[in-house]
Amino acid sequence: MRRTVCFLLILAAAGCNEPMYQGRSLSSWMYDLDAEDDYKRRAAAEAMGGMGEKAAKAIPKLVDLLEDTNPGVQAFAEDSLVKIGPSSIPALEEQLARPEPAVRMHAAAALVRIDPKHQKGGQVLAQAATGVGNADLAKLAQDVVVKLGADGVPLLLPYLDDPYEPVRLTVIKTIGKMKEKGRSAFGPIKERLEKEKSTEHRLAAMQALAKIGDPKDVAPVLRSLLEDEDGDIADNAGALLRYIGARDSASGYEGGDQAAEGDAQAASNKEKKAAGKAGAKKKGK
Repeated sequence: MRRTVCFLLILAAAGCNEPMYQGRSLSSWMYDLDAEDDYKRRAAAEAMGGMGEKAAKAIPKLVDLLEDTNPGVQAFAEDSLVKIGPSSIPALEEQLARPEPAVRMHAAAALVRIDPKHQKGGQVLAQAATGVGNADLAKLAQDVVVKLGADGVPLLLPYLDDPYEPVRLTVIKTIGKMKEKGRSAFGPIKERLEKEKSTEHRLAAMQALAKIGDPKDVAPVLRSLLEDEDGDIADNAGALLRYIGARDSASGYEGGDQAAEGDAQAASNKEKKAAGKAGAKKKGK
């Protein structure tokens, strides 16, 4: 009996020395990382993040959750490993060679969120962001790269010259989402605009330039396209000039699709009005 009491006192003392989160000890939360219930695993992973570096003991279990069957649990595990910090790096690096795409992507995302200059993590994340085999994973990776801002640009630039068109298109659009933080990609995307033959790719490049570039640098590029032989390019060049505030300094038709629709509607209204007047005159006679 005395031995049992002593053992319980030792456990209690150990628990007192552990970090706490919302009234529960680290060991208590770690127990829930193995729960069958998705919500419990997710809440436990979130708790580890709430404890920060004090929850380093939970790193192996959190890494295991990167391959959880529930995407939400995977995301919370990644986030918690980031919040625990640099002590997570060795375990995460080991996951970069795993065969499961989701594990590699989450590990890479965590690594670059901890250290934006992590070379191998950045390479794996960029591969996931430009991948066309799994759209959901690619979207998650793209979101991470966009949030990296200026640090994310160098990860994507090598893929601007990829021989596969969908990859180039994805890179152009992803950099465009960075807005001003993607400004260092202005030159490479401008060069890509000049090389591309596809209307879709050229439009994406124009839109990306308008979002990431300084208007004084973007305007000359767009003006040079106002007389482009591709009508969609010419029309959108005008619309984008208006978007960046350079509408008054341009020449030629600049309405774009919306303006064209407005002109067509106005013409239709004029025709209806004229027809109505003519009908009224005829009726009066």
